[in-house]
Amino acid sequence: MKKLNEKAHKGENNAENKEQQTTAKKERSVLMTLVINGAKALVLLVVVVFVVNILLGILTRHGSNRDVPELVGCSTEQAEALLKEQRLELVVSDTLFVPVYESGVVLEQRPSAGEGKVKAGRKIYVTINADHQRLVKVPYVTGLSLRQAVGDIASVGLEIERLTFRNDIANNYVLDELLHEVSIDEESNLEAYMGTGITLIVGSNGRSNRVVPNLVGKTLHEAKTMLWSAGFNLGAVNYDGEMSLLEKTDAVIYKQTPAAYSSNNPGRAVSLSLTLDLESKQKK
Repeated sequence: MKKLNEKAHKGENNAENKEQQTTAKKERSVLMTLVINGAKALVLLVVVVFVVNILLGILTRHGSNRDVPELVGCSTEQAEALLKEQRLELVVSDTLFVPVYESGVVLEQRPSAGEGKVKAGRKIYVTINADHQRLVKVPYVTGLSLRQAVGDIASVGLEIERLTFRNDIANNYVLDELLHEVSIDEESNLEAYMGTGITLIVGSNGRSNRVVPNLVGKTLHEAKTMLWSAGFNLGAVNYDGEMSLLEKTDAVIYKQTPAAYSSNNPGRAVSLSLTLDLESKQKK
């Protein structure tokens, strides 16, 4: 009987040991699985970071900065070739007609040469010289107020060559419109190159002077419209120092004669002085 009890007890111990071993094996298996999965996750994270860094380098063109070449004065073909060498792209953003330059010559570029380094693939925007000035239809403005007539003429790219005032009860209204000294009527249907000047004969009751507008800080283009609308002609135009044709479009007025807000006869010519550095002029 005693031996039977010992055998039974021994069997129970063996079963318990086997169960403990099985549990230990399961725990080791779970731990090993966690370690392996963790290692896989770490490797995946390293790979992802590596790939992201490569992609960021490609997208931002890391290490590929280059200088913008000087394009002003080059033909469009020459400019394209220069930019291609630097892996940059030429984009024609605007055209102007400047008679002293050949057709297709680059007049302006942005960014300019020397402004710093740019990344490969950067677009360089240029303004090129057109092969001819564009023709526009001359608007018929006789009978309109001076302000409205100036607006209609300027809106199509034409200018006022001269304002001439004549005594008439139709004060400040256009009595006649001339192109190259030829009177324009509703049936004329004439065209002219942009920038061509139109002469306006304007009625005046002769009883009142006009106030010169304040033109300081305005570009020449803005000042012209303001002067003509107020009944004044454009006088001498002087620029402060050497300026390119394109720089002149950015220059602003720092001095005018007669002075702003002064009272003068209609048709009086107003002379203008322009600069690229208005702040320094105002400090003097």
